[in-house]
Amino acid sequence: MPTPAPDNEWISVGGRVRAFPTRKHLLVSNSGPDGEGYDYCTGCGRIEAVVDPEVNLSQPHTRPHPSDEEGPCPGYVARRIVLGTDFRTDIALFSLPLDSPFRVRAGNDETVSALRTICEALAKAACRVLQIESTKILTEYRPALTDAGANGLETKVFIYDTLAGGAGFSPQLVGYGQELFDEALEILTDCPEGCDASCYRCLLSFRNRLDHRLLDRKLGEQLLRHALNAGYPAYPQDRIDASLNLLFTDVRRQLSDQFELERNVIRTDSKGRKFIVPVIVRRLSTKEETWVTLSSPIAPDVPVDADLRAAAPTSRPSLKNPQNPALRIS
Repeated sequence: MPTPAPDNEWISVGGRVRAFPTRKHLLVSNSGPDGEGYDYCTGCGRIEAVVDPEVNLSQPHTRPHPSDEEGPCPGYVARRIVLGTDFRTDIALFSLPLDSPFRVRAGNDETVSALRTICEALAKAACRVLQIESTKILTEYRPALTDAGANGLETKVFIYDTLAGGAGFSPQLVGYGQELFDEALEILTDCPEGCDASCYRCLLSFRNRLDHRLLDRKLGEQLLRHALNAGYPAYPQDRIDASLNLLFTDVRRQLSDQFELERNVIRTDSKGRKFIVPVIVRRLSTKEETWVTLSSPIAPDVPVDADLRAAAPTSRPSLKNPQNPALRIS
């Protein structure tokens, strides 16, 4: 499906996101767990994922259905194939804009995790908004076929009817654009179980079982809020604290003979503003300090802490201040 031209009849959603209802041919593919594809037995039609298959199709194996032929199938294997289908259906296409420092570059694990999560939240939200069964529509994403998309600053999410020929569900979502995204944010924000990344109370289902390890509602929430409202949405403080505590303990265990470590130290920048440095690593021999903080996986060039973002330049990996420390963004 080509990307509609900017001067086409896009519909604004909340001022930043654009929506476009259409009816096109879709090519939907499935490359299997970890993108390794599937092995397919041309003798009996049995398919096994390349990653962790139940049986080795190169050896005699049971057939997937009753057969007049006696005994197991001897095995005739086509290796590492990608499954796919081409059909015409109804679609709602949404363009999500991003601003620096946020990036969604194709192929990055962080990009896949954030966008896959947003897709699952939007699919669930769409079913709630339209009051239909979860099998009626699905959601996918792709890089925007624009200059901004090539630079990771625009991505496309499309919701489509699973019924070949379309059932008219997805195009309705363009008119419910703001409600759709508000519902998706609620799914990402308010898990009844209060899980850290995803669970069966919020995002997980049997249908998306191959993507369970990718789904991270807190990362998806940050990216979706940025796409809708711009700015730097807060990264979860509980995750920041847990990650920094783990990092602090591990570094101290490994390097305590050469370095002294401190947590949550108050420092002052060149304008006299005070802020907290999450971790300070001080070399024992020279007393040289290195400040350590965290970044969001989808905004890797800046600290998650607003005060440190104000003190730090936009370039990585270090900054110098009057006290001459280096700020390391992990």
